[in-house]
Parts: sequence; structure tokens; C-alpha cells
Amino acid sequence: MSYQQQRSVATIVTGAIVVAVYFAMALSRLEGVGSDAEALVRFWATSVLILVPVGIIAAIVTAILAAIVYRIVAGEDPPMIEDERDRMIELKANQVSQAIFVLAFVGSMVPVVLGASVTAMFVVLIGGGFVAHVVGEVGRILMYQ
Repeated sequence: MSYQQQRSVATIVTGAIVVAVYFAMALSRLEGVGSDAEALVRFWATSVLILVPVGIIAAIVTAILAAIVYRIVAGEDPPMIEDERDRMIELKANQVSQAIFVLAFVGSMVPVVLGASVTAMFVVLIGGGFVAHVVGEVGRILMYQ
């Protein structure tokens, strides 16, 4: 397995851990918010604004740890040069992720239109973002094979 594939696997695992912990904490705190729509939007907006920097920090730490582990296991530095193939794989994986996220964004509006709580919208939106991330990384892994 190449360094890029190992990095993608590590990114998927880290993303799953971050989202699982996030949902566990958010859903446990949600009980105290009540059912007022304005309070729910404020709660979820705050939660998402916390999730974004935590996800970024987790991604940075994962990239650093993946490079360190690769260096220890392989006995060589991770490849730092990207060729045209690497850029094309990155572009395709990002396009797939963005397309799935756009579908998730539009799909997250459906529960609200059907009369569900704002919570359903944010759960679908965040879950869709995670699915988009995983599909993009799996696509990257497959394209490197």
C-alpha cells in the first residue's frame, strides 16, 4: 500500500472518530436545548462552528502522524513530490466529494420541507459531509491502485 493510500485510510479513521465523538457530545447536549426552532438553529450552528476547527486540527495531526509512522515503518521519508497523476487523482477525488456534499446539502433540506425538526436537517448535512469525505478518500485509494 502506497503512502497516499495509507494517508487516506488514516484520514477516514480519524474522520470517523471525530464525527462519532461529535455526534455523541452534540446529541447528549441536545436534550437541554428544547424544541424552539431558534434555539435549535443556534445550538447546531454553534456545534458546527466547533466541529470545523476540530476537524481541521485532527486532519493536521493525522497527516503528521501518518508521515512519522511511514518514516518509521518504511525507513524512508514520505514522498514530497507530486506529479501530474497525483494532481489528477486529487482533483477527481475532490470532485466526487463535492458532488456528494452538494447532494447531501440539498437532501438536508427535504426533512425541513416535510415538517421535521431542524435537527434532522443538520444531522443529514453533517452525515452527508462525512459520507462525502469517506467516498472521496475511498476513491483516492482505488485510483492509486
